[in-house]
Amino acid sequence: MKLKNTKPLIVAEVGLSHKGNFQRAINFIKNAKSSGADIVKFQTHFAKFESTLDEPFRINISKKFKNRYDYWEKTEFSKREWKKIIDICKKEKIFFATSPFSIEAVKIMRSLGCRNWKIGSGEALSFGIIKEILKNKKDGFIVSTGMSTWKEICKIYNYVRKKKSSNFYILQCTTEYPNNFKNVGLNIIEKMKKKFNCMIGLSDHTGSVFPSISALSLGAKMIEAHVCHSKKNKGPDSSSSLTFNELKLIANARDAIFIMNNNYVNKDILNSSQKKNRKIFSKSLALKNDLKKGEKIQKHNITLKKPGIGLNEKMLNNIVNKIAKKNLSSKRVLQVGDFE
Repeated sequence: MKLKNTKPLIVAEVGLSHKGNFQRAINFIKNAKSSGADIVKFQTHFAKFESTLDEPFRINISKKFKNRYDYWEKTEFSKREWKKIIDICKKEKIFFATSPFSIEAVKIMRSLGCRNWKIGSGEALSFGIIKEILKNKKDGFIVSTGMSTWKEICKIYNYVRKKKSSNFYILQCTTEYPNNFKNVGLNIIEKMKKKFNCMIGLSDHTGSVFPSISALSLGAKMIEAHVCHSKKNKGPDSSSSLTFNELKLIANARDAIFIMNNNYVNKDILNSSQKKNRKIFSKSLALKNDLKKGEKIQKHNITLKKPGIGLNEKMLNNIVNKIAKKNLSSKRVLQVGDFE
């Protein structure tokens, strides 16, 4: 997950929006890439390894699922499909990442070539899964903190830092779907940056571009957002997702903020464009009324007019009572050679 530049990374979270449809998953990958995302992230659920018939629905979007176990099982991809998804990401030149929800999921996805992982907020204290992921210290590792206290976040951070020194991201997150602006927690990003020696970012569930752009302006190194083709589509994450057009807006904002933050401007040194514009927008000494050759310039007949290519205001007292060498128009700025 190491990029050649140091721009913040944009993560398009597909989650289960593919609904178990392989072609739909491929469409998400291609749309994420064209929208400027660096990483497309899925969730790897294997019902028999992570769930039971007792798991309740957060949002039951369809009556065709008997329970959450049934939902996970019917939206699972086969190993062959996961391998194709990873290979297509490589072909599209976008990083593949997944959130595993069992140790077995880590082992299976690693065997298929997955090298970037995210621990979702609900698994943040699942140290068995984290330990399995960290067996390969070079893998990218992201953790969301949507349901974690500061004490728990520090515990996670200290555990991971003992295992790896780079390619480690902690994301401020609020586990609400959708979240509201009051609970985004931009202040936590600032505190995390001071407290932890790793990359800090935002995982946002508001369904709006504003929190992500705000976080980028504060120095966030990663932005993650759920994506959808249309917010009208029925799904557990639709109301908290961004369309691909909105994701593109965030990617464009990321690029612009990166340029602004990495180009120092010295207000005491004007660039060539500013020097040119300064002459255009400033003013020069000029006449209120035309003056004939041989007439004396009176102070009451002098004013300031654009552009600033003639005598400046500091020269006013030097030309008062001077004699005009030629007929002078009030429609021209005054120049040094206009007087005797």
